[in-house]
This record gives sequence, C-alpha cells and structure tokens, in this order.
Amino acid sequence: MLADEDFETLSTLSVVYVTALYALRDRAHLRKGETILIHSGAGALGMASIAIAQQIRATVYTTVSTEDKKDIIVSESGLPKEHIFQSRDTSFVEDILTATKGKGVDVVLNSLTGDLLHASWRCCANFGRFVEVGKRDIVDSGKLDMHVFSRNVTFTAFDITELYYQENEFYRDIWIKKFKEVLNLFRAGVIKAIPMKVFDVSETTQAYRHFSARDRVGKAVISLQSPKSIVRAIPAKYAATFDPEKTYIFIGCLGGLGRSLSKWMLSRGARNFTFLGRSGCDKPSAQDLLQFLERAGASVKVVRGDVVNKDDVVATLSACTLPIGGVVQAAMGLHEELFTTMSHKAWHTGVQPKWQ
Repeated sequence: MLADEDFETLSTLSVVYVTALYALRDRAHLRKGETILIHSGAGALGMASIAIAQQIRATVYTTVSTEDKKDIIVSESGLPKEHIFQSRDTSFVEDILTATKGKGVDVVLNSLTGDLLHASWRCCANFGRFVEVGKRDIVDSGKLDMHVFSRNVTFTAFDITELYYQENEFYRDIWIKKFKEVLNLFRAGVIKAIPMKVFDVSETTQAYRHFSARDRVGKAVISLQSPKSIVRAIPAKYAATFDPEKTYIFIGCLGGLGRSLSKWMLSRGARNFTFLGRSGCDKPSAQDLLQFLERAGASVKVVRGDVVNKDDVVATLSACTLPIGGVVQAAMGLHEELFTTMSHKAWHTGVQPKWQ
C-alpha cells in the first residue's frame, strides 16, 4: 500500500473490479465496438463493470431501479441517459432491442433473478455471451429457455470467491494477477474508487441498515482503524465443552469435515479421538491431521474398516480404552440415480452407512 492510499478505499477495489475484469475479459471476451448490458449499474459491481467496459471501448447499456440512481450513473460514468433503463420490470428488453435496432447486445452481465434473468437472456444477440454473477437461480436449480441457444449464444456463470479459495494454483493465480492489474489501473488513474460510505466498527448495525437500503449506491465499508472503537457483543449463552477423560469416535471423518471438527473439539477440551475409515491413514491429508492432533497433545487411534461391517465396528469400540463421550457419524456412500431406475445395490450403497 502506498503512502497516499487508505485501507477503506483499497478494500472497495478487489472483489468488484476483479469480478468485472474476469467476467468481461476472461468469460465474455468483450471487444472494442461490441455492445454490453450491465444490470444494477449503480451498485459497486455495476460501476466497476461499466468502467472496465468503457476502457475496452464497448457501447454500454445499464439498468437501475430508481430515477435518482440514473442521475448518479450519468454523473459517475458519463453514460447518456438514453443508455440507462429500468430494472423494476422487463421493459428493458424492448428498450435494448430498440437501442440496438433489434439485434440485442453482444454481452449481458446479469445479477437479476427470476423473470428478470429470463428477460435478460432474451436480450442476447447472435453469438452473444451471457455472464451470470448471481447465485439464487443457480441454487434454486432454475431453467433456461433453450431456444435462445439457437442464436449461438453462450451462457457462463462463476463465483469469484471460488478463485480466491481454490486449492488449484492455476485458479488462484488468476485472482492474484487480476488483483495486481486492478491496483495498477487504479494507481494509473484508469479506474477510480467506487463511491462508498464508511462506518466505524462500532456502527456495524447502521452499516448493515445502509447496505440493505433500496437507495444505496456503491459500497458500505466498516472501518477497523480506530483503536478507541467499542463494539458491543452479546456473550454466548452456551459454550460447547468436551471431556478430556473420554474418547470421541469419528466415522468417515479423515477428510475435510474431520479436520475442522476434531480441531474445534480439541480447542474445547477433547483429548482422545478414535477414527474409523476405509482408507485408514493412507491419504496425506489424514496423516497431516493425525500429526497435528498428536502434536497438540491428543491421543489418536485409527481403525481401518467400514462402518457397515460389524467386525470393524467392534474393533473400533475395542480400541477405545476410555468411556465414549460421543460419536460423529459422517460416513456415506454416493450413487446418484433417479429412484425410479435405481437398482437394489445402488439403494443400499447410500443407506447402509447410515443404518447398518
């Protein structure tokens, strides 16, 4: 961070501008002279995307939910008012078709849901690219009008946080390179900070109210810079603790769940763990977990076996030299298939680890 930069401003850049760069360049391949529809133009991502699209020299159209936001877009980005439409209903479809003489736009950056998403999908021109950055319709297993694909349209979706947390170095590098580019563009004056309203950490409640307001523009930032800030916290009514003189059995927990849960239980008093798993300690992740727990002072035993096998369960219980304080049953067998076509064997693959 340079001497004339502040944490609040820089905190508004990373997610929205990295998302905008990745969406418009890597996913949409937006080119000079093409047209793009960017929804929610007065939001932080909308403003960042408009800036990137203008840098590429594309023709930008956007939507807003209020007339006041339309004025803000004109002021912040210089877009002509005739390129800014309403997103409260599907009227923007006709507006886009009129503005593009019936062709539609080359790229849609969508954050709307439900009927508004489907209306945006219809705005794609021949060989258009639709980039979905929302999650609601994906989580709800929404459906698309397949006829639009006859225009050689591409639909792509992503969650930018997955790039940041990916174990695969290739995807993490994308995030790192994009963030470095964002900083360089900002320091060169090519892009500017997103409008923001800063709240002290003691005003967190007000910050969330502001963020939820319909007329909000840009970013709400919670600042941790003041050492004199007082945060009122409600103490927990109950704190989980575990008996260090008892054994806790984990079944099928030598992967990610076991790592997280056993470390948490260790921090709350547990000192004796017995694991039952089909692969035992074969995997490096399992070996790392055992070494971590033992270095922290815990006693760890691993039984190689299957919870559906009675002898393996008996062996696990026999390995417990202390009273059993609890059991975490996380073993499962996956065989995805429609119930109407599922075989008897496939059915038992899924249910046996739970009831046997």
